[in-house]
Amino acid sequence: MVHLIPNILTFGRFVLTVIFIAMLLYSPQVENKSTFLTVAFVIFVVAGLTDIIDGRVARKYNVTTKFGRMVDPLADKILVCGSFISFAMIGQPKLYDLSPAHLAVIHWSAAELTSPPPFPARLRCSSNHSPSAPSLLKWPTSPPQLGQAALHPPFS
Repeated sequence: MVHLIPNILTFGRFVLTVIFIAMLLYSPQVENKSTFLTVAFVIFVVAGLTDIIDGRVARKYNVTTKFGRMVDPLADKILVCGSFISFAMIGQPKLYDLSPAHLAVIHWSAAELTSPPPFPARLRCSSNHSPSAPSLLKWPTSPPQLGQAALHPPFS
């Protein structure tokens, strides 16, 4: 049963990511925006923590799987890039007293800088090994997640 925990956490991160992004995109229509975005922020933090926990469990119990090697980095990228793109789409957070055009440039630039490079045409695979995650999907996601948490605290 312990061998399923990392994959369950990864799948849970996908679910939390969808909920988080949906909440961000829906937030402009909400009356109590501050509370709504605070809940979204908590979901983002929990999703980020599942990334830490699933990796540690997988390594501790030596239960890495093909699914985990491929999907875990993808879930991380969707969480980080999806959040930056969603924030750019809704124009949040408001940075200083910049014009909407300047804010759009900053938000979309951040989204571009944190998005992964194009997916490689083929996966590295030898006859004795299962395909590993493409090297381009392995770039670190913890700094962008920490940056997201720092840049997008609960809104007032």
